[in-house]
Amino acid sequence: MLDSRLNDWHRRRQVRGRWLTAWLHDPEDAGVDAIAQLADANDPGPLLRLAGSEAAQALDVALAKLPLRQRQAFLLRVWQGFDVATTAAAMRCSDGSVKTHLSRALIALRRELKDYA
Repeated sequence: MLDSRLNDWHRRRQVRGRWLTAWLHDPEDAGVDAIAQLADANDPGPLLRLAGSEAAQALDVALAKLPLRQRQAFLLRVWQGFDVATTAAAMRCSDGSVKTHLSRALIALRRELKDYA
């Protein structure tokens, strides 16, 4: 009986919603897609996009300043998402060496990019 009552309630609510939507509908908006007109919630806006591009340029400059092995360790581990063993195999060094190079790279990048944190 409870299921029947709940189904009835949902059906009534759905029908009332259709009538309300039809009553509030503006005939002049027939060709306009209301969802397409909504602002994108994921769009950061022009100021944050500018800051993001400036941060990306600063990251490129900071990466170029790193020594080759530190840059490799950072790009393989952080950018590509490789694990330590895969990174070590790609760099032809030990796991500990990868960890050391990555640690030094992160310290240098944090110091270089402290204004963007």
